Amino acid sequence: MKKTNLILHIIPLIIVLISCTEKEEMTTQHSASDGDIIGVVGDGDILVFKGDLYGNWVDGVYDVSEEAHGDRTTQTFQKYADEGTYQMIESEGGLGIVIDVVFEQYITSTDEQTSIISSSADGKEVYEIPEVYNDYVTKLNKYNILTISSLENQGVDGIIDEDGNAIASLHPHGPTNTIIATSNTGIIDKTIFVGVIYRWGNGGVDLEEFELFEDHTIFVKLNTENGDIAESTSHAAPKLAALATNILAKNKNLTAEELKVEIFKLCTKQDLTIQDSKDDDNDQEYEDNTQVRNVYVLEF
Repeated sequence: MKKTNLILHIIPLIIVLISCTEKEEMTTQHSASDGDIIGVVGDGDILVFKGDLYGNWVDGVYDVSEEAHGDRTTQTFQKYADEGTYQMIESEGGLGIVIDVVFEQYITSTDEQTSIISSSADGKEVYEIPEVYNDYVTKLNKYNILTISSLENQGVDGIIDEDGNAIASLHPHGPTNTIIATSNTGIIDKTIFVGVIYRWGNGGVDLEEFELFEDHTIFVKLNTENGDIAESTSHAAPKLAALATNILAKNKNLTAEELKVEIFKLCTKQDLTIQDSKDDDNDQEYEDNTQVRNVYVLEF
């Protein structure tokens, strides 16, 4: 299988593995083709589409035999979502793949009940964003879907090659996110970007180009000492998507735009110390870029 370049919004912090609840047991072995439906979790009324990576690269081979990033982010969603409210469609690939291949298999009308996309990965283009990403966003904007998408974590320079080396990218937060943030179509009113707050209180996000996303970004608190699997934007996104699901379950008439407004009403605007660092020359000598920014914060 050809390797797909994706932003994995995950960093090597303390990780605590938790098992899935008995109510919705997950399998860990799947397929490895972009757009493949990995599984369906839950049987509720609210559709949640989740694109992620459900395999691991081992010696140049995409191995789907062990628990992977996508399994763990689903577990985070399950931890915070109310039982019986959702039906999660898991698919292999990032946000662009969910838009291009997946959700129209389940949604046939542009005026159906609000659905949610929870994305912890996006495509990665090194030099320029192909026109197809504009097509993805145009398609998505036709539908009543709230997109909740993680931004890149601190200190990540771009694509990670097979040897673990960082390759710089012109679009650090991903092409789909970038197109949404810079579009004048109104799709930003149906999108929430996500940063993370670590257990010690600092925020974590790649600050490069962050100003494009800042007004539509919520920083979500995670704490591995309290049972969260990891502290990263990858897990902050499904945690926020679970909250969105719970709110929508109590008022199913909300549009995607209205649901976003309700979520932001729960936030406070705070000065947050955001950690970031860069190793643009890949010499392992990181330059600190910590800043204090006035951002939207949500702890629950």
